[in-house]
Amino acid sequence: MKYLFLFITFILIFTGCSKKESQPVVNKNQYSVDTSDIKTSPVDNPNEAFTLKYSYEKGNKYIYSVSLISSDKQSMKTDTTISQSLKQNTYYILEITPVEIDQDGTMELNAVINSTKVEAESNGRKFGYESGAVKDSLNNVKFAEYVCLIKNPFSLRVSKAGEILEIFRADKITNKFLELKGYADSLNADQKAGVRKNMVEGLLRPLMNQIFRQVPGHTLAKDSTWSYPQPANQMMVFSVQNTNNYKIQNLEKYNNDKLAVISGSMTTTITGNNKAVNQGVSYNFSKPVTSAGGKIYFDVTKGYIIKSKTNTSIQSHVSMEGPSPKGRQKGERSETVENTYIVKLL
Repeated sequence: MKYLFLFITFILIFTGCSKKESQPVVNKNQYSVDTSDIKTSPVDNPNEAFTLKYSYEKGNKYIYSVSLISSDKQSMKTDTTISQSLKQNTYYILEITPVEIDQDGTMELNAVINSTKVEAESNGRKFGYESGAVKDSLNNVKFAEYVCLIKNPFSLRVSKAGEILEIFRADKITNKFLELKGYADSLNADQKAGVRKNMVEGLLRPLMNQIFRQVPGHTLAKDSTWSYPQPANQMMVFSVQNTNNYKIQNLEKYNNDKLAVISGSMTTTITGNNKAVNQGVSYNFSKPVTSAGGKIYFDVTKGYIIKSKTNTSIQSHVSMEGPSPKGRQKGERSETVENTYIVKLL
């Protein structure tokens, strides 16, 4: 009996490549994950009105650590049960330098990923990657999507409201990836442009979206809320429309700065026919169960995020029935994917 395996794909890639593979491994403490809340003190007027806007200072360097803690559990049941699991912790250290700031507050920034580390375990087998460690060429190919990023700068334009307007100058990243994969001389210009677009939209933008979260342009205060609908996407047979929701929990004091503590959540609308037939096999899909939440600390005085922790969870299930040498056979498949992002200004 043939089964249609339907996977929810989460790209777990933000990566690295040092110019000298024999370089010593960077300080391992930089990859430590801090999930604690920021210790703050009360402000004189917690109901004071304020605005959120990004205002990095030109020429300064801002170094962030970004950690992604992920797990993917799958189970397939027919006359036997097959279970698979993947746990992966991915750490990045990246540097942002503003180079131009327009009169309207739009910033042009240079960005570079200085180091990365991956710790993974699949069905009891552990493996990983760390930039700067001595690795052979086969290992570099295996982790090409990580190797291609290290020390290869790119640029982006961001509005004062945190909207990423453009990510560009990613050619070095693309060229390194194609070189490692052995496609540097076999693709034409259009094909290379397609790879570059995929690298930007699938790799760089998700990473930078953790640092730049769009904020409203109007005045806010405690208990203010706002929402941003996301483009609909296809998940199995369903169309999924997510909306990110935010709320100002408190205005607090951190050192000498005012800090907005923002909570995040997500609402999801799912539409579509839950039944399908493929090559004689009938499928019955349950609507995915999604959830998301988190906390963001935005430095109102300086104008940028200094810490955040956000998480998402997706559960999917499909049952199936079709012909087999033993007659009609039933089966089911379930999957749970969980992701946690932790961002901290170092």
